[in-house]
Amino acid sequence: EEFNCLIFDGQHILVEITASAGPKTQKRLERKRKVYEQETGMRPARFILAVGSIASRRAQALREAGFEVIEPEEDETLED
Repeated sequence: EEFNCLIFDGQHILVEITASAGPKTQKRLERKRKVYEQETGMRPARFILAVGSIASRRAQALREAGFEVIEPEEDETLED
């Protein structure tokens, strides 16, 4: 499993960066969190998913499962 881990102020923070999030994303992230806990004995304080494209319902489900989701902001219309 691949992900980035930051340890800041004693807190373990897992970071996953991906272009898009599909139907299997939540299971994959839960598996990675479990592997990390088993291998280190530490529960991550945060698990952040930075994603380029994600459906709003999928992002909400991930947040409800305890993941922080960073998604692109919608383009704002520029006025001349």
